[in-house]
Amino acid sequence: MLFCDASYISFYILNLDRFYISENRYGSFITQMFPLIAGKLQLPLSWVTLLYSISFNLFYLTVAALVMFRFKNTLLALLMSFYYILFVTDTYFWTNNEIHQAVGWMFLFFAFVLHFKKHPYNWWLHMLFFIVLAVLAIYTHPLILLVLPLLWFFFMSDKDSRPYNLPQLAILSLLIIGIFGVKFLMMKEGSYDKGKIPGLTLQGILRTFTSPMAGIFVKKLITHYYFVPILFIWGMYSAFRRKKFLQMAGVSAFMLGYFIAMCLTFDSFIPFYHESEWMPFSIIAAAPFVYYTLPRLKPATATIVIAVIFTVRLISIGAAGEKFTERKNWLYATLGQMKEQGITKGYIYTGDPATDNLIQMPWGLPTESMIASALQGDRPCLTFFADTPEKVAERAGQVGNWGMVASFGIHDLQFLNNRYFVIDTSSPYQQIMLKK
Repeated sequence: MLFCDASYISFYILNLDRFYISENRYGSFITQMFPLIAGKLQLPLSWVTLLYSISFNLFYLTVAALVMFRFKNTLLALLMSFYYILFVTDTYFWTNNEIHQAVGWMFLFFAFVLHFKKHPYNWWLHMLFFIVLAVLAIYTHPLILLVLPLLWFFFMSDKDSRPYNLPQLAILSLLIIGIFGVKFLMMKEGSYDKGKIPGLTLQGILRTFTSPMAGIFVKKLITHYYFVPILFIWGMYSAFRRKKFLQMAGVSAFMLGYFIAMCLTFDSFIPFYHESEWMPFSIIAAAPFVYYTLPRLKPATATIVIAVIFTVRLISIGAAGEKFTERKNWLYATLGQMKEQGITKGYIYTGDPATDNLIQMPWGLPTESMIASALQGDRPCLTFFADTPEKVAERAGQVGNWGMVASFGIHDLQFLNNRYFVIDTSSPYQQIMLKK
């Protein structure tokens, strides 16, 4: 809760007393309602942060339980579980990323869709729920645009899994295309998502295969995320034996498309951030294994394979936690140094490689430090930010004594919910002299 988006969003929920939905990612309400309700009930900040922390995995667990026990779709629940572990180490600790919530909505959507084959009911009511779940999945994160169509094709091109007749399939496919179109237009008008839409040219596409991201990605597949290619090759072999050539072509095409999109958009690899961008790729790669390999294995063999995958991946996730624990300890240590130096609002300069590497992303420090200080019971709360000398002078000069430098602006005392946050309005920002 003290890393980037989680502290940033919970800070604004508590101060604005409402949902803090950005870039039209409406499905994130499901986790944001926890700190919002806790704030309205005036629960202690420790309870607010605890409930928000719980909300993410609680949502994923609830969806998986519904998929498995309500909709009786064990394979879909397993594919969903693979998403949350196969391409994951550092990004596990970047809790509040809407792509994970979007994927949860997407798997609930497909469980609902596929269930219609066994239990058909009123068509118009089904369409209503179909639209609601599709909107929640597609709007909550743009990367769903690259994976939902694959799963739709994967299931609907197989007569054994397709729940609709051809007229119904045509209508619902058009609905999905329409929702996609509206979402894409909204992305082009947005601020953050707009910058992630890559320009497509033949020359640019060809360059992706020799781009920095391509080289990093292939290396990471071999050294860190080796289960992804293993499951892909095993699954495609099983699909070939079952003559699922159409599904094989779809999976291959979407994997290539996803690879090109990522390499066009990014040229570096920051584990906590770029892992999350690549995670939906694992859904595409693992789908043939889940649906064509596992059902043919003996139950004992399948159990052992799944247990090995989960054990290895969970160990990798646990090992990645050390740097985030170190970062949290540094944050509290810096607050302790501020108290020793008599500083209530401070700044540090970026540029020191060791400190910059520890911080990873500095933009969340104002809200991270404010929440950490409030959790310690400080009144007034301490807060600090990190930037270049030029930016520090500009930002600290703008705020003077009367407010706080936030991640993307300035706030005064009236903005803050004084039940949780109080700032010193009598002192200016001062440099924190960090001890080595």
